[in-house]
Amino acid sequence: MLAAFPLVGCQLGIDKEDDGELDTIVVSSTDDTSVTIDEEEQVNVSITGTGNNITIRGDVSEIYLKANGNSISIEEDTLIDSLTISSDSNDVSVAGNLQTVITKLVITGKSNLVTVYDVTTQSVVDSSEPNTVMTTAP
Repeated sequence: MLAAFPLVGCQLGIDKEDDGELDTIVVSSTDDTSVTIDEEEQVNVSITGTGNNITIRGDVSEIYLKANGNSISIEEDTLIDSLTISSDSNDVSVAGNLQTVITKLVITGKSNLVTVYDVTTQSVVDSSEPNTVMTTAP
């Protein structure tokens, strides 16, 4: 496993229980921390810190975005089982022409932007400030 984080104030935790479930990487740093998650084995990612720039490489099954003002870039994975955003003002996108498909997208926060190749099932809860989901598939 490789997890790179340039700033000393970054808090990155890995839940490694041998319970048959995927490990979960938790990013809880705040205020403009740059974090790169690069895992060889499939993991889940939970983001609880605010205002971060997070790069995700490798094989990710589920992403939980629970904090405001984060920028998430997916750089390698072409299939994400689930993306759940329960916070506000986040930007989730894929790098370049990567054809990433999200199987299940749930957004309960407001003012979020998600840009991916395609979304199989989405549940976007309306709020006072709308969310935007953009797909690049033809």
